[in-house]
Amino acid sequence: MNKIDEDKYIKMFECNFQKGKFKGKNYIALMKIMCDSPTCHCSDIIFVLREKDTPEPKEYSFVLDVFNKKINKSTAIQIPNRNNGFAVEFVANLTDETWNDFYNFFREYKDELCKDYESLKHIVADFSDIEYSIEKNREMIAFMNIFPYPGELRCTIESIDYLLDDQYCLASDCNCHDVGLTIIEMDTLKSKKPAKTSTILYDYIKNKWKIAVKGDKLSHSTETIISQMQMANPDFPYIFRKRHETLRSMYSNYINNFHGSKQPLLQSQKTGRNAPCPCGSGKKYKHCCG
Repeated sequence: MNKIDEDKYIKMFECNFQKGKFKGKNYIALMKIMCDSPTCHCSDIIFVLREKDTPEPKEYSFVLDVFNKKINKSTAIQIPNRNNGFAVEFVANLTDETWNDFYNFFREYKDELCKDYESLKHIVADFSDIEYSIEKNREMIAFMNIFPYPGELRCTIESIDYLLDDQYCLASDCNCHDVGLTIIEMDTLKSKKPAKTSTILYDYIKNKWKIAVKGDKLSHSTETIISQMQMANPDFPYIFRKRHETLRSMYSNYINNFHGSKQPLLQSQKTGRNAPCPCGSGKKYKHCCG
């Protein structure tokens, strides 16, 4: 495929069918991302193909789910000249490399949306299903649970890929600046066994961390992985601070909009000054969130 033009959410390219009913025909293709919601879990792209070098070119439109690598026939998006039969022939001519190009195009756009932190803060999300876990169980909420396509924090050490899953405390009476970071050894995801993971608690203000859940023995030490992560992602502390601020603001909006006050529906029991801080930092409450 030869790139002709590119925008943040529109890309044009030429394609040639190598097999099937339309073998040998050339098309100008346009793919466009219709969903601009950073909280949406869809991975749909609209494709419009027009036959090249013909006086009366036919036009075909369809939607592909580029994450699951399939035609989305059930989407509610209304598009003219929709033709799922043509889409079947188009998909049959795609390689894994091309599918990856489509997905990366989609992912890059969503990544950019998730970096606009000031806009994200004003999104009204429904936390009702997890409010109890946030307030009573002090469960940390993963950023990607709210934003399914955030910029990934990765590093590679001796051909082994590691990914960070960042989680945050949103409890209304907690002002901590810790983030739970689950280190995932990506190569182990390919096996039938559970992926190898280890979890640390990282203070993004003091730039210090400690083991929270020892987990599995990874191929490299936690110290080495975190050091490489920081080298690969120079804005390490800034990213976590802004993501935490974003989720806190969204949760506060939810409390105000759904409960009509700044107080959550579920109140936590009062924590003693010398008791362990409920945020999980390991410090006394008076030295942490108190």
